[in-house]
Amino acid sequence: MFDRHHRSRPTSTDPRQPTLSRPDRSRRPSPIRPPRPSASTSDRPDPTLSPTQDPTAVPTPSARPDPTQDPTPSPGVDPTPAPTASASPEPSPTPTPPLPQPSPSETATPTPASAPHGAADSLVWVMDWATAQSIANDPAAVQALAGATIYEIVQPGGRPAPGLPAIATLDFKSVATMSASLSAGQASPWDEAVVYDPEHWAATPLSEQQSVVAATAQAATLAAAHHLTLIATPASDLMEVLMPGQWPLYQDYLTYDLAGKTAALAPGLIDIQAQASETSLPQYVAQITGATAQSRGANPSTTVLGDITDHLNGAAVPINQITAAINATDGVVQGYFLNAPTAGGAIIQALG
Repeated sequence: MFDRHHRSRPTSTDPRQPTLSRPDRSRRPSPIRPPRPSASTSDRPDPTLSPTQDPTAVPTPSARPDPTQDPTPSPGVDPTPAPTASASPEPSPTPTPPLPQPSPSETATPTPASAPHGAADSLVWVMDWATAQSIANDPAAVQALAGATIYEIVQPGGRPAPGLPAIATLDFKSVATMSASLSAGQASPWDEAVVYDPEHWAATPLSEQQSVVAATAQAATLAAAHHLTLIATPASDLMEVLMPGQWPLYQDYLTYDLAGKTAALAPGLIDIQAQASETSLPQYVAQITGATAQSRGANPSTTVLGDITDHLNGAAVPINQITAAINATDGVVQGYFLNAPTAGGAIIQALG
């Protein structure tokens, strides 16, 4: 089973090839949701609040010029052709050679110190509470994220980590549990978003895995009914159910068009769970660029996120590989789902 070894979240709070032009960062989703009915505007008791969370903190949503030489002769130059071509003031009939372009390897695998990329505060972020806490404890990382849109996964009734302005976001692995929780009034007045995270694991019923697109549409309906923004994160390992016996999963994900089918029925944000390929940059870039094109082809208003983790299969992922993955794709997606409880602050600082 693919399982969530690729994004190991805490039990209750842990969430988480076509080349496209850099998206307009002004398309970032507004953190403001539709107003709630007046009956649900008061704060509720917080029985599940983590002792390290602040019960009073309220989150705030927060052309290059043509290099060809001027063919007009300079003043004083005799326009009569000279005996030799080298002395002729007339424009050469030979086309000007194009400016040198970077090789594919230079553009596909940039390093953190290469050409400028989108700064951390220009991206949309989704993160679990532990990752947010690690960033909140790093003043330089907090400063680097000033003004960014941040969705933070919290427990029902919980608040985002103090010190990092974020949008309180609930997290569910199945439509059934989402429906039961929201129907029971477990969404607090300050909750503004919800993650639907279907994967090939026990937490998502097999029936939902087999019909994950329809299940995601149901999740979108539920979210809208409760004035919540939906963040859909269908995992690549669902291909073990949808296209069994085929490999590799990231290619099956693209062949099935899971991201495109999801975006067509579930407006909001979609997370491309490509983190299993993080240490194989060409594969990571292929899945991110392909799935992003499918998502926007189905729904141009979709906000597309990549997925990043600081650990895979129990081993830490080097920060330089993480930042290389981000730098190679931050002109394609609009943000990232960051699952980095250990290296969150360092990753944000490396991005600047």
